Amino acid sequence: MVDRLLRGEHCTVSELQYLDPELRDEYVRKLRAAIGESLTINWICFDNDLATANSNCSTRLAKDWDPTGDGHIAINNAWTNRYVSPKGATILPIHDLRGSCQCGRCDS
Repeated sequence: MVDRLLRGEHCTVSELQYLDPELRDEYVRKLRAAIGESLTINWICFDNDLATANSNCSTRLAKDWDPTGDGHIAINNAWTNRYVSPKGATILPIHDLRGSCQCGRCDS
């Protein structure tokens, strides 16, 4: 990614850990050291809406490694208190999948 940024290309990173301020600050420090102060970061985050996120994990289509959604729910529960969007971030709502799911196993 650093090579691409140095060539002036845009890059996208999707990583839950960067919503932890301490981990995010370290990541940004490393990027700025490699790229320089001209680096621009546009943060786009989902709202820290644990109830809707966990409901969606139970509602969505099964994933091979997490057929019930319980694995993702455990991840959400572990991270919700450390989930802090950066100042100036665009915050996207988490849409409730109940009532819109077409998977055939939901009561929607």
